[in-house]
Amino acid sequence: MKKQPGPDNISPEFIHNLDPKAMKILTTIYNKVWSSRDNLPDEWKKAIIVPMLKPDKLANLVSSYRPTPLTAILAKIQERMIVARLNWYLENQTLLPEEQAGFRQNRSKTYQPTKLTQEIKRAFNQKESVPAVFVYFSRAYDSIWRAKLVEKLKNMNTEGNTMAWFSRFLDQSWTKVKYGETFSKYKQTKVGLSQRAVTSTTLFNDYINDLPHIVRNTKTNIRMYADDVVIWASTKNNAKQHKPLEQTISTALNSLSKWATENNMEINASKTVYQFFSMRHKNDSFDLKINSQKLPKSESTKYLGVHLDNKRCWKNHVKHTINKVNQRLRHKKTRRSYMGKHTGDNEHHV
Repeated sequence: MKKQPGPDNISPEFIHNLDPKAMKILTTIYNKVWSSRDNLPDEWKKAIIVPMLKPDKLANLVSSYRPTPLTAILAKIQERMIVARLNWYLENQTLLPEEQAGFRQNRSKTYQPTKLTQEIKRAFNQKESVPAVFVYFSRAYDSIWRAKLVEKLKNMNTEGNTMAWFSRFLDQSWTKVKYGETFSKYKQTKVGLSQRAVTSTTLFNDYINDLPHIVRNTKTNIRMYADDVVIWASTKNNAKQHKPLEQTISTALNSLSKWATENNMEINASKTVYQFFSMRHKNDSFDLKINSQKLPKSESTKYLGVHLDNKRCWKNHVKHTINKVNQRLRHKKTRRSYMGKHTGDNEHHV
């Protein structure tokens, strides 16, 4: 399937079929852009947004669409070169915290659920209970304050051509929307990162790089996979210990909320939930709030694809997995039946 070109009207197939001489010229262009302190080509900082309807969503609602950006293929290629250099630097200098596993080498999406469940098992073995808060950020990537991102990159000692390139790349950009064959006018943006841009995941990790330190200071634990954040603490199975523990979690949430405000990010309190993991017969409730809004309590939480129940017995996860497999098998069976029926019709007419 042919991929659509971005604002530069150059398709990926065109680049794949360049001969060695043309590739050498393209390399020269990249080296010149890399070493130059002038602004990047205008087309490299533009994006065409194509709304894509989400599965099982109503087509007449704006919220049912996922904005899919089409960017210049020449820009994407250099983005990959530079983000590889930046990732190497961040990992080599151990600048990313252990608590962050999102889009990092040798850390899959199951890394954090595994770590969390191991901590819960350890607590159970020591006759402890674990209240955990699963934090939901609203429009996390869209909220990134680019000027502050540049500042944070500098604070991580990113310098030279790498820092100069990102400063130019993040300075300002333009987007327009394509719907059918109709285009809107270009609009300048100075806030947000596209989730589908090559550099966005690494830059997002850099932006929230200081969050684990903020939470650690409150004597709570934190695990992150990009913007999927969970914080927790543990205490002995003693009702007298639960009030201080509730205060500890509340202090962490206040620090988290303050950090979010300072970094132009918003925590959605209605989607942020807490869950009390314990082997006790009575499942306690806490009075936890974010921005004066009380957090709902969950009896089973889906965290990075894993359904966690209060006693870590995996019944809910197994149930959801079986339902998912059966649904796919039914879909496959229906499709096979449909294809067989229409193949038979075609043979009959022949």
